[in-house]
Amino acid sequence: MSVLFTVILIVLLALCGEWRASIRAEADILANECTLTVNVFGLSVIRVRISLDGFMPAQRYLWLKANGKRIGISLTADASVKDSIVNYLNNPLAGAIDVKTLFVKVRLGAAGFDAESALAVQFVRMLLAAGVTMLKGMQRVEFRSDVRTAKDNAAKLYVFGIIGVSPANIIYSFAAAFAKKRLSSAVKRGEKRRENT
Repeated sequence: MSVLFTVILIVLLALCGEWRASIRAEADILANECTLTVNVFGLSVIRVRISLDGFMPAQRYLWLKANGKRIGISLTADASVKDSIVNYLNNPLAGAIDVKTLFVKVRLGAAGFDAESALAVQFVRMLLAAGVTMLKGMQRVEFRSDVRTAKDNAAKLYVFGIIGVSPANIIYSFAAAFAKKRLSSAVKRGEKRRENT
């Protein structure tokens, strides 16, 4: 009986407990290189190389290459567009993730343009402050940053974060998203029936 109780307890802890993962992103924007690594229990589970593959300002569409595969992102708030950034942010998995710690390091500069580099660094600091304020409004996060000018031509970004994920929260988020999708499709079918009668 005690063995069964122990197994049940371990399964409950695995499902309901919080799993922690670390995310590390290093980007050299001038070289068009970015590496994203996700570690769970000290093991690298995801490693993605990302590069910019094109931008269409008129359509507000950004193309990225992730490990050789081309991915399109529509920079609009239109949820009806499949590749819209709103749809990426409304992913059920995104709602189940809790950001615990976030550290951002930026080195930005252009040789011979010290004043402009300092202005760009202040702009990046303001963007980071706005983003962190929005993030802290949704969850508790410990944030640190190191944003400075570089002495030569550089645009480098380093991000390290620790996130917490509960399998129970993931299951709940996907179940809620599925129920919401079913409800909206049922409402649309009801509206079509009314239009046909």
